[in-house]
Amino acid sequence: MGVRTRASPLRQSVPPLAACVRPLACRAPERPKAASLGLSSLRRDPYTVLGVKPGVSDEELRVAYRRLVQLHHPDHNGGSIESARRFEEVQEAYGSIMRQRRRSPVPPSYAPPPPTSPDVEERLAGLERELREKARVARERAQRAAREAAAAATSKTKRVDRPSDEELGYIKTDDSFGKIVADGLDEFASWMQRRGERGHDTGRRT
Repeated sequence: MGVRTRASPLRQSVPPLAACVRPLACRAPERPKAASLGLSSLRRDPYTVLGVKPGVSDEELRVAYRRLVQLHHPDHNGGSIESARRFEEVQEAYGSIMRQRRRSPVPPSYAPPPPTSPDVEERLAGLERELREKARVARERAQRAAREAAAAATSKTKRVDRPSDEELGYIKTDDSFGKIVADGLDEFASWMQRRGERGHDTGRRT
């Protein structure tokens, strides 16, 4: 007849090791809590945070970023915690977008213009040549009209009658001598006529 041993109370109170490990293995690991306010911005789309569309240009993105930074700056909001969170969120969103764009630039949001056909280009070139030719003809016509007007003015000036020397007060030597002789002859003839008339009257009285 064998000796029956009694189980130790300590052994009965300790559960098996496998039973302790199994619940720990099945339990999902807890996510670490956000260590800073900036991690919250990763849960939102950075374009949504900045209030712009993904196809926005770099200049428009920069304008939106500056506006939000000035709006949510803690110094402008009395050191508010919510403003600090939004301020850090905006900075993180802008940095994320710029890093992404440096890796893969965003194509422009507008469609490139369709290529022009050779016929259209040829017509445009012909139109440009025609316009240049018309401009050249108009320029030459204007220059010719200006030259003709200047020549007409010069010719008209030359055709104006020049005042005579008498009108200008000029007296030539030959003309003055002849006039003196003529005047002297006229006076002599008048004197002879008067003398003849006096002699005739005297003969009558005698």
